[in-house]
Amino acid sequence: MGGKTEVEFHVFINHDGRQLLGPRNIILLREIVRSGSVRTAAMILHMSYQHAWTIIDEMNQAAPHPVVVKQRGGIGGGGAVLTEYGQRILKEFHIIEAEVTRFQKRLNTELNL
Repeated sequence: MGGKTEVEFHVFINHDGRQLLGPRNIILLREIVRSGSVRTAAMILHMSYQHAWTIIDEMNQAAPHPVVVKQRGGIGGGGAVLTEYGQRILKEFHIIEAEVTRFQKRLNTELNL
């Protein structure tokens, strides 16, 4: 029989019953922070620019404050940035995710004793 049994969790955060953050949102937000651009983030993640903005619009509509905003173009062109609120919830998500991961590891260790 053998084999290893594991518990797996995925973190989703809802606001007023609407999904605010989940795995796909977090990946997109991390890429926007790295690149400063929705277009670049979408390219790196192999998704269309329109799909990336759809995800952002869904987050912005679910959130009590905007998560991502466009920046006006200039010499270097426009871009997108996380708002102060967006930065805060991304940080909080990482804290929650770390706690869930610790709990998951403990459960899996206990399950396979």
